[in-house]
Amino acid sequence: EFFEDDFGFVVGTVRDSLTPLDSTSVYFFYNGIYLYDKALTDESGNYQIELPEGEYTIAAERNGYYVLFKDSTYDPFFAELVEIDDGVTTTINFNMKKLNDFTKSISGQVFDSTNNINMDKGIIIVRTGTHVPTPFANDNPTVPDPINAVAGFIKPDGSFTVYTEFENYYYLQAYTDYFLPGYFNDEGVASVFWQNADSILINGN
Repeated sequence: EFFEDDFGFVVGTVRDSLTPLDSTSVYFFYNGIYLYDKALTDESGNYQIELPEGEYTIAAERNGYYVLFKDSTYDPFFAELVEIDDGVTTTINFNMKKLNDFTKSISGQVFDSTNNINMDKGIIIVRTGTHVPTPFANDNPTVPDPINAVAGFIKPDGSFTVYTEFENYYYLQAYTDYFLPGYFNDEGVASVFWQNADSILINGN
């Protein structure tokens, strides 16, 4: 629940190494799930926004770059939640990683399987795996290899495109407001369980 007098601020800069990135979208997911708002960086790579107090997952997206979540992860599952407090300004900066290969991608539509209407916002996670999702490294099970998962955002028309530079089999999972997360499968039916999911080979063909 939001209270109109309980707001904080988030400011920051988005860079590619030392180069500021303009026109970068910075998304704010309340409680890590609900897309509440977004900000756009200016010509100096800076952004600022006022948000109701609470916990947020924050991510940056720009054409030609991997989507990056706080804290420097490509996997939203491992994104650090940011606490926004009333009257407090929090600084969140991003250092983006450029895509060098645009030949490998996955695109599609996300829709409500009950009402057959397009979803207009949400997150797509593309994670390596061939039916049994790739396990995390045994030496550090809490931190995934960043290559194992990349993400993208569902556009207002329900479409998405996610790029990966590595040929592999991948699972697709969609998250959107007020719906259970769903996996892609060949039958095109709603599935919340990975056991009913099908992996896709992304190889540039």
